[in-house]
Amino acid sequence: MRIPDQDFVGDFDGRGSNQYKGRTASWVYGLGTPYHTMTADFRLSEEGNIGRRASLTIVGMDGENERKNMTRVVLNGTTIYQGPNPLPNDFCCGPSGPGNWGSVTFEIPGELLRRDNTLSISNLEPNDCTRCPTYVMVDYVELEYRLRP
Repeated sequence: MRIPDQDFVGDFDGRGSNQYKGRTASWVYGLGTPYHTMTADFRLSEEGNIGRRASLTIVGMDGENERKNMTRVVLNGTTIYQGPNPLPNDFCCGPSGPGNWGSVTFEIPGELLRRDNTLSISNLEPNDCTRCPTYVMVDYVELEYRLRP
């Protein structure tokens, strides 16, 4: 299942378009901004049949700053990752280049998934700047799971 960046709310869209480096994207800035957490709700067609393991892959990038931005990923109220953003750093020089898109996969217990789900991605940096390279950017998220036999 793919969750496109357009499904996230609470993200920053100060440029009037979610286009960035050849893709669409949602991004969040530090805790001092109103854009520090983006959230997507999604629904699974299967209920109660999810297997024991699942995986969540985030495709995106970290800001241009050398130090990794502190990030938290929460699925249905459970933190599945908190720490330095594991995505690659963005390249310099604005929104027109190719970007340094990458992905990170988190293995999650299947029992975290429900019919109706909420995924949140937060930037935990303690700043209030929306023109700084301290962002966390997402192109899309993929969820893989198996049904129980």
